Amino acid sequence: MNKINILIYGATGFVGDSVISLIREHKSYFNIQGMTCGKDIEKLSILAKEFNTRNIGIATYNNKLDYQEYFPDRNIFFGLDEFIELIDENIDIVVFAISGVSILNLSLEIAKSGKIVGMANKESIISLGNILLNTAKLHNTKIVPLDSEHNSIYQLLSNNNSSFKSITITATGGPFLNRKIENFKDIKVEEAINHPIWKMGKKISVDSATMINKGLELIEAKYLFDLDVADINVLIHPQAIVHGLVTYRN
Repeated sequence: MNKINILIYGATGFVGDSVISLIREHKSYFNIQGMTCGKDIEKLSILAKEFNTRNIGIATYNNKLDYQEYFPDRNIFFGLDEFIELIDENIDIVVFAISGVSILNLSLEIAKSGKIVGMANKESIISLGNILLNTAKLHNTKIVPLDSEHNSIYQLLSNNNSSFKSITITATGGPFLNRKIENFKDIKVEEAINHPIWKMGKKISVDSATMINKGLELIEAKYLFDLDVADINVLIHPQAIVHGLVTYRN
């Protein structure tokens, strides 16, 4: 059986950790052909050795470091401009788990790849919108959202995309759901990054605590599923058992 070749942009981050944990459990099915990091080359070096990954991408170049010491006999690509070179004809799935908006050009190039793209960078979808999605469609690139809410909706609509009325994405409400508004002035950073359900990076934890993240996810859903905002609902669901719902007309 031929293994599925995977390229992971952002292998050392939170989403990258989750993807690699899954691959680690199913090594007989997957081959990590390429992986990238921002600055954490020590962690990337360990991962590259574990999975025998040949192609390495590093966003930030430091001329004081001997990269061959960390990545002997590997192909190394430096900077976001070179990251697109990691995609070749052998790649089956691209996992795009770099956060932020500095990668918009890279996002557009990946949309032209004709690959299956697991998209965890919501900033690309929100900032580029239909430019990104139409580019992907033109080049037969399949974008699969990795956010749990959008992935839930994606799977539901993949099974039945006819005559649905609206979608609903859920939110836990974060650590301050039951905090009185007059006490918000006393909130500490440590509280904001301590999500009651999920273990996440600091930025997304703060965005979740302020509900900014849910607003971004609403915009993301609008573009991903080509919906009017009026057809997207947000439901506070502290137990986080359900991540997404589809309401059908019948």
